[in-house]
Amino acid sequence: MKKKWNCHFLPTRGKWLKSYWLVRNFMILFFALNLSVFANGLSQEVSLARYNNATLIEVFEDLKVQTGYGILYKTQNINPDIRVNLNVENSSVQEILNDVLEGTKLDYKVQNEVIVIFKSEKINHPEVINQEQEKKEIAGKVTDEKGIPLPGVSVVVKGTNYGVSTNIEGEYTLSLENETNRVLVISFVGMASQEVKLGSSLVYNVVLKNDSENLNEVVVTGYQVIEKRKLSSSVVSVKASKILETGAVSIDKMLQGKIVGMSVIGQTATLGAVPKIRIRGSSSITGNREPVWVVDGVVIDDPVDLSTTELNSMDKVNLIGNAISFINPEDIDRIDVLKDASATAIYGVKAANGVIVVTTKKGSFGPPVVQYTNSTTFTQRPTYDVLDRMNSKERIEASQEMHTKGLRFNSFMPSRVAYEGALMDLWDKNTSYDEFSQQIKTLKERNTDWYDVLFRNTINMTHDVSVSGASKKSNYYASVGYTDQKGLEIGTSYKKYNIRLKLTTRLSDKV
Repeated sequence: MKKKWNCHFLPTRGKWLKSYWLVRNFMILFFALNLSVFANGLSQEVSLARYNNATLIEVFEDLKVQTGYGILYKTQNINPDIRVNLNVENSSVQEILNDVLEGTKLDYKVQNEVIVIFKSEKINHPEVINQEQEKKEIAGKVTDEKGIPLPGVSVVVKGTNYGVSTNIEGEYTLSLENETNRVLVISFVGMASQEVKLGSSLVYNVVLKNDSENLNEVVVTGYQVIEKRKLSSSVVSVKASKILETGAVSIDKMLQGKIVGMSVIGQTATLGAVPKIRIRGSSSITGNREPVWVVDGVVIDDPVDLSTTELNSMDKVNLIGNAISFINPEDIDRIDVLKDASATAIYGVKAANGVIVVTTKKGSFGPPVVQYTNSTTFTQRPTYDVLDRMNSKERIEASQEMHTKGLRFNSFMPSRVAYEGALMDLWDKNTSYDEFSQQIKTLKERNTDWYDVLFRNTINMTHDVSVSGASKKSNYYASVGYTDQKGLEIGTSYKKYNIRLKLTTRLSDKV
């Protein structure tokens, strides 16, 4: 028996059959058109494309106009430094995009007549599409001239933003593509930067040298350390080692003539007296005109509480000393002077006279370093020979010569002492000529060396001993100083003792 197969889901007659053929023909035409567009979406030719030193964005915009395609891209993914030089005729959009994007990290795809430019993980270059560049790892250590490791040193590949910083031991590790002509730039604040050209070696140790010119890169305001280019106020910085003077026992005396715009006036030669310092002039007649001293972020007050009138008196404040008289100059690392009124935003109204920020020394990473500094000066007392002064005999003979030549005192009358006094007594007949002659002989022989009576030769000494060092968790600096000064005037002397300990310890990651 022969079976008969019927297809019930297809219409067999009437209007249903006619509708079926219409729908079928429409679907065939629709898929045919879409397949044609998909197959030839980037086959449209560009009649002329000439680009001379054009950017990628300029190329994309030109293709958008010539082809009518939409082009989507992220501006931040487009490198503005890439330039395109291309001159083609009757080329497809695909060929132009392949040439333009060659050697970049950009790729493209097409979605409904829209070209999407996106960032690819691999460089779009025929030679490197299917292979990764070999990488090598280099390492090294950065130290100073004494061999002490330097942490926080910047190690950057020249011409890029890729780099690392050295660890607490001054060591660094850097992973680089195995390319030639690479150069590392090693830089650190206060040190001269160095460039190291990479070769076949995998270890590069660097020794950085001190560079005082880099001091101006940062400024210490007492509350923060900020780059000078980011600071709008007027600040002058100076390294203490540049202004240290032999025989000076206070840093304020060493500032004379070292800071532009700062007036340092020594009003007395008394031992221990401090000079008058004016940064912003005499801004007040009755108010305080002294600058504010800040040592390691701490505002230091004057040792004795004086009224404003007494403070501006030379007889009081200069003899007592100022706020930093106790600081040993050998313990100071640098000085920053805040000269304009913007310092009041940090320290208040009292900073209107200026602020002097003192930063003391601290230990360097490595074993303990012991340093001893001695300063010994000898000062000779004044003498008649050095000052070219007359003795008693020469003085009497000068008066006799004036009398013999008939010279007179027109502007004033001399006192009745010495030769002039004896001569007046002779004129007034109060003494005889023999008594006058004997008196003159006595005056010539009476020759007291008053410079020997009032002054003395002096030997002044200053001794300073410091111990400093640092480890992963601690940084310490301890110093002891002794100063013994004797004035040229007999009976004047000045002694000072200094003991200082600066300790920073990291107990844990949080403390």
